[in-house]
Amino acid sequence: MKKIVSLALWLCASAFADIIYVVSPNSDDGSTAPSVSTPAPKQQGYRSSFFMSFDLGCVITFVPDREEHWGSGDAYDLGFERKEFYSNGSYFGYGASIEAKMGVLIKQLVAVYAVAGAFESEGTYEIESSDSVGVLQKHTFNQATSKHFYGGVGATIYPFREESHVMNGFYSGVLLGLDLGGLSYGNRDGVGSINTHLQIEVGKEFDVGKRWKLGIGLAGAVFSVIDGGEYYKNYFVQLAFHVTRR
Repeated sequence: MKKIVSLALWLCASAFADIIYVVSPNSDDGSTAPSVSTPAPKQQGYRSSFFMSFDLGCVITFVPDREEHWGSGDAYDLGFERKEFYSNGSYFGYGASIEAKMGVLIKQLVAVYAVAGAFESEGTYEIESSDSVGVLQKHTFNQATSKHFYGGVGATIYPFREESHVMNGFYSGVLLGLDLGGLSYGNRDGVGSINTHLQIEVGKEFDVGKRWKLGIGLAGAVFSVIDGGEYYKNYFVQLAFHVTRR
């Protein structure tokens, strides 16, 4: 009986030792037991690449409030009786735009580039002024134009780089530069004015190839214009379609 009990205890001890060996990563002799590990997911590599973009769009431009000085010759051409006066003017027009960007896209995240563009709109410019006794006089130019040629530097960020992300291709950007242009109406030509230019844009691009994209964007800009010593701001809103290589 004692032999049977001793044999049973020995078998239980052997079985328990085998279980410990399988569960434990180390065996009695210090070696490591084989184990199955899950491979780590591969990290997606983001490359840097040449960046360029070409835009064609439509624009709405407006000057909400412009104060200007009229000399005797201009005043008489407009039919005003006074030799000299100051007026407040407002402009609204629409037209077309073109823009090109070229630079580098860093790690598929931020594009830094040089930019050049132009737009022209045609609309109505209205001026009004009160005479010495308070009578309001008005004049309207029906074929006033706003022309601008600009260049500068800009940056665009693509925050959603993962191709599977629903917002992949979304972007936002900013542009700073100098501008040559202004309002032209009547016998006044403002295209020779040198101005500063600030533009902000957002949009979405869609894949049409490995590196080529088609996109649509909405931009807003302000041009700080100095024309003949007079200062005013010209605003525009742009809806553009573009093709991008990145």
